[in-house]
Amino acid sequence: MPLDKLLDTASFRRFELIELLVSDDIWLTIEVLSNQLNCSRRTLITDIQMINSRSGDNFFIETSKQRGVKLITTDSFHMEDVYEETMKSSLNFQIIKEIIELNHTTCEVLSERLFTSQSSINRSLKQIELFLIDYDLVIESNPIRLTGTEKQIRYFTTIFLCEYYSSNRENFHHPLKKVSSDLLAQIESEKEVYQHSFLTHYRTLIWLIVCLERMSKGHFIEKGYPLPLKVDSKIEHALSKLTNQLPFELPKKEKSFIMHIYWNNHRKFDETDLASDQSLKSMHQTIFSFIEDMKEKTGYTVEEEKLLIANLMRYNLFREFFKGPSNLLFNPKRKIYGNSLATFDEFISAVKSTVTHYPESSFLHGTQLDEWILTLILFWPDLVTQINSKKEKIQILIISYIGIHQELFLSDMLRARFPTMVECYVGSEKVFHQKNIQLVITDYSVKWMEEEMGDSKKVIGVDFIPTKRDWKKIRKMINKFR
Repeated sequence: MPLDKLLDTASFRRFELIELLVSDDIWLTIEVLSNQLNCSRRTLITDIQMINSRSGDNFFIETSKQRGVKLITTDSFHMEDVYEETMKSSLNFQIIKEIIELNHTTCEVLSERLFTSQSSINRSLKQIELFLIDYDLVIESNPIRLTGTEKQIRYFTTIFLCEYYSSNRENFHHPLKKVSSDLLAQIESEKEVYQHSFLTHYRTLIWLIVCLERMSKGHFIEKGYPLPLKVDSKIEHALSKLTNQLPFELPKKEKSFIMHIYWNNHRKFDETDLASDQSLKSMHQTIFSFIEDMKEKTGYTVEEEKLLIANLMRYNLFREFFKGPSNLLFNPKRKIYGNSLATFDEFISAVKSTVTHYPESSFLHGTQLDEWILTLILFWPDLVTQINSKKEKIQILIISYIGIHQELFLSDMLRARFPTMVECYVGSEKVFHQKNIQLVITDYSVKWMEEEMGDSKKVIGVDFIPTKRDWKKIRKMINKFR
């Protein structure tokens, strides 16, 4: 869920600061950070003090006049916790939660429940309205409520609750939670669950709860939504058991609609499935053609091509069916950093280039390209291995004052840690003279070794059994070469 449109400027800047610092375990200067965040040095220092005063025990920002700023974390730290805390401390998120839970409310009620002024509530509502445009929703006043198509209201509500309780699911309580959990358990026992599920059980559960709650309040899905599958007899039986536990009827159209996410999550998109739907068949053919083009352009293979196509089909079906940022199926990362995806630079360029060759009418031009790329990266089997196998390995020479046995020992350790990145040679065997050595690793004097090797080769000194600090130096240097 895009925080930039829902948070005030200061809160979003502090969140971005933590995201920048968590992306790499290095020191960054105040000047670099203030430029990236487009704020003054004084503002940034104030932000750091504010973050540290609220950070708790699992992280804090360390500052140094000489080195700059660095994020210090414990093993229990996760960015998801920061994300959730940011949401829960935001007035805008609190207002949205109240509107969803109360269904109809007023500015006066919100002011009392959230302990803030009505003028603050009104300012927040204006910002929230701008945010909801992307979801084809608006906020109606007197009473205050979400308005739009029922499909979009259910979608947004599910997205919001999934995000709001993302790292503390046990805190999500609802009167319909147990009956919904029982229903999902019944369905999964009646119908074979697809092994590589694209949708978590948790998100499916919240979707089901949202649909049932909306129906309990008299809000039913509109006509005109083409749903790809009918309810089969086993699912019908499970839904009938559910109906008996509810104080309202479950119309046939609603049964199909509430199962829409579950079905798309578990479909295999085989020939029988595709034969009954021409648009589905066309989408499948386009994705198949796209993957074939990518294979030809990159030289990579796909062992489980049907699985990759199925996951791309699921992603695209949900992207087409619902409007708005985020996705019920796929929201793996809220911010993507160039350094984090450096391994995939050539692959990403190939994807972008391939997409441009398809006609403007193709659904590929309507996809969120970053999400499409990430879907490919996550579900393309052995992609990382294939990428690394095409890269030239770093030529490393190992020289030890202990002798060949120590050199072979260090060589084995390097190959074990970086099997697709390095080629190792030992000084005692002399064969390295015919190789283009780029990096020298030694447990002897670095200064002496640099004089022997000359300026063309980088020398790293390590202990005879490398320490964590040694491995960090080696990895950093290997990444520079690659």
